[in-house]
Amino acid sequence: MIKRPRWTTVLALLLVPLLVAGGFLWGTWGANPRLRNVQAAIVNNDEMVTINGQAMPLGRQLASYLVDTDRDQNLTWVLADSNHAAAGLADGSYAAVVTIPKNFSAAATSFSGSADKAVQATIQVQTSPATGVAETALGQHIADGAANSLNRFLTGEYLKNIYVGFNTMSDQFLELKDGTAKLSDGAAQLSDGLKLASDGGVQLSSGAHQLLSGSNQLTSGTDTFTSGVATFDTGVGQYVGGVKQYIGGITPMMTQVRGLVTQVPDWGDLVTTLDPIMTNLPATATQLNTQIQTLLPGLKSTLTTLDGFVTQTGDVQTALAAYASQLASQTVPCPAQLQAAPGACDAFNAGVMAGQASAIGGFTAIAQQLQVLGSDADTLHAQITTLLATADALAAAAEQLVQIAPAAAAQWATLKAQLPNGTLTRAEVLALLNQVISGGDQLIAGGDQLVAGSAQLTSGASQLASGSHTFTTGLGTFVSGVDQYAGGVTQAATGAKELADGTTQLADGVASGAGKVPTYNEAQRTQLSKVVASPVDTTDLQDLPLPTISWASLLLVMALWLGALAVFAAYRPVDPANLTSSASNVQLLWRGMRPGLLIVGVQAVLLAGLSAAVAGLGWGTGLGLALGALLIAGTFVACNQALAAWLGTRGRVVSLALFLVTVISALAYSAPPAFDALKMLSPLTPALSATRAIMTGQSPTLSLLGVAAWGLLGLGAVWAATIRSRTVNLSAVSA
Repeated sequence: MIKRPRWTTVLALLLVPLLVAGGFLWGTWGANPRLRNVQAAIVNNDEMVTINGQAMPLGRQLASYLVDTDRDQNLTWVLADSNHAAAGLADGSYAAVVTIPKNFSAAATSFSGSADKAVQATIQVQTSPATGVAETALGQHIADGAANSLNRFLTGEYLKNIYVGFNTMSDQFLELKDGTAKLSDGAAQLSDGLKLASDGGVQLSSGAHQLLSGSNQLTSGTDTFTSGVATFDTGVGQYVGGVKQYIGGITPMMTQVRGLVTQVPDWGDLVTTLDPIMTNLPATATQLNTQIQTLLPGLKSTLTTLDGFVTQTGDVQTALAAYASQLASQTVPCPAQLQAAPGACDAFNAGVMAGQASAIGGFTAIAQQLQVLGSDADTLHAQITTLLATADALAAAAEQLVQIAPAAAAQWATLKAQLPNGTLTRAEVLALLNQVISGGDQLIAGGDQLVAGSAQLTSGASQLASGSHTFTTGLGTFVSGVDQYAGGVTQAATGAKELADGTTQLADGVASGAGKVPTYNEAQRTQLSKVVASPVDTTDLQDLPLPTISWASLLLVMALWLGALAVFAAYRPVDPANLTSSASNVQLLWRGMRPGLLIVGVQAVLLAGLSAAVAGLGWGTGLGLALGALLIAGTFVACNQALAAWLGTRGRVVSLALFLVTVISALAYSAPPAFDALKMLSPLTPALSATRAIMTGQSPTLSLLGVAAWGLLGLGAVWAATIRSRTVNLSAVSA
């Protein structure tokens, strides 16, 4: 009697085609809008070129066209450097990478130079071996479209800006040649005129600085002179005060003595009164003479300083007259570029004459101030000369008193020793007293004249110092203006020289290029037509290879999973004979897994060798791929045996569902978000990642650890199923 299958088995068989078809339809339905989630990178290594003064960053323009978010695109393009792009290409972050080479702009615009050197530009497109198969071809099509668009842009610009202008270019060059020649001549004349003005300005500035230096020295001398006069005036005041104090004490006494002498016939008391005065008269006269002789050198030194000041003011006036004469004789020619304009040269000459007149007026005003200062100095010189004469007379009187005093004292001593009291004649005593009183009066009168002259000298010196400071300040302002004038003229001359050089170079360049309107022979026209029609070569983009590693890795994992699924469709995942077997659990586990491990292991080695050959992998990478495939095979065997052992036919349906989730996610990264969540529950996901990492030279360690974890989980489930097969429940025994 044939055993009928369970209804669940029949239902599972009916649902298998629907599951496969429905899974693929679900994974690909509405995929176009989700393609924007797939990223492609652009690496712009292009170096901008300049054509006829116009910057041509064509690599930047191409990158801008690709990343334009306003256009309807199937991929999301991002800018990246070479290192990040390579890493993203290897791990699947970027479905494709478009690399714009360093010479892209130079090659794409090479048709604007020599026709023999015109070449087509190229770009490089790489597809990721680790991304969805459906997305890898989209980068090629978009890069191809961008290159074609750039071709149309470059072709239009070239034809519009170059070929259209050939008809009138020659005539325009000839007109430009004549105009630039005239401009060059005018600029040269302007440069020569301003050079003369600049030289004169430099000389004027140098002379003005010399004048300012002399004025500073003059101001310093007047300050020193004023200080000395003030000190002299103080000394004169002290001297005259002492003289007046001394004479003021002597004269009344002598007057009283003279009155006594005329009124009192008894001379005894008179001798006693006159004795100390007559005895100290030589010393007193000597002291007065010393003070007067001390004042005379200071007064003479002051007169010498004033003479030097008068000489300096005369020298400065002479220098100012020379500068004014030099400036009045200097002429500045009208620049050639102003001569063509009516009235321009008149305005230019008027401005130059006004500037010269202003400078000459400044010199004249300064000379007038110096003349006034010189006149004041002459007046002061006369006053000091008069004062010096008075001081000399006073000194002579003092010296005479010094000469008379010893004789008078000696005569007094002789008289006092020879004559007893009452024997001196009154006439002799009165004569001596009159001499003393007269000398005192002369000293007082001379002192007053000396004080008055010293005061006049101090006032004149102060006025002289004040005028000197005012003159120096005004002269400093004038010198500053002269410096600004000289600097401005020098800058103008430098600018005019640069203008003349530039216009000369322009005229030479235009004359050189007047006969260089480009012409092309037939071969050059053919080459330019090819390059101008398509500056960017898209041949390599059309022959872009399919992602071999993506297909090979996906087929290897698919085959191993289906192989493990098929093994436990043909073999029982758990042998019913385990119930009565005397073998150990380990032996029974090995017996159950042995067919799958052997069959799928052989499949793993064969598929690894085939994949390595198709992808062009080396021996080392191929051996690593084989070892990884053996680990994946063991894991797939354990997982499929566990699903079949515990769920039976339903476990095989689950295995098929896990297969579909992984395959659809691998074929298109634009699958619905649910597939991203479900594929994390599939052992095929880390297996596919590990396989692609090995084939692309990346580190597979984390992915292989995930594969091993699924293997241990499956092995534990098979172990539990083996132990369960050796037990029976009571209900089954009763049945």
